[in-house]
Amino acid sequence: MKRFLKSLLTVVVAIIVFLIGFLWYAGFFEKVFITEKETGPYYALVAEVGFYEDPVNVRNRLFNALKAEDIMGEKAVAISEHPFRENLITKTGWLVDNKDVQLAERINPDFEIIQIPQEKRIVADFPYNNSFSIMSGSYIVYRRLLQYANQKNMETGKIYEVYDNTEDRIFYHLNIKKERLDTQQ
Repeated sequence: MKRFLKSLLTVVVAIIVFLIGFLWYAGFFEKVFITEKETGPYYALVAEVGFYEDPVNVRNRLFNALKAEDIMGEKAVAISEHPFRENLITKTGWLVDNKDVQLAERINPDFEIIQIPQEKRIVADFPYNNSFSIMSGSYIVYRRLLQYANQKNMETGKIYEVYDNTEDRIFYHLNIKKERLDTQQ
């Protein structure tokens, strides 16, 4: 019985160590730095994401279409219209350079070029190691962005998640609609 308990304890400790290591690798213990700064303008080739559609599949279709036209996108983007209420990605795609915008416009009628205007946004970043980083980033960063906006008394809008493959980071750009005025003080 003593031998069984020792073996069981070893297995449990190994599982815990593995789980903590995996969470660490996914960035779950990363400190999230939040700043307010002007970002943009960006151009992106995007497509609508259906309610039951996987954004990664949509992004891959767009990537293949860009690659066929010799346009290389190194930064993917996901857009959520109401990030704190629905937390659903409504559009996804790839950022394109200004020089490639006209080429990208002709790729496919199902895709569209949008301009993400230059605006003051709340920006946070998170490590991008694997697909689990995207899920844990949404969980961790969205909460911190909402806390920050509430502390600063800001009304927020869309969020742009930019997956930067060159830096292995996810940048969250949260639009600031306006600062709310507190009249109850």
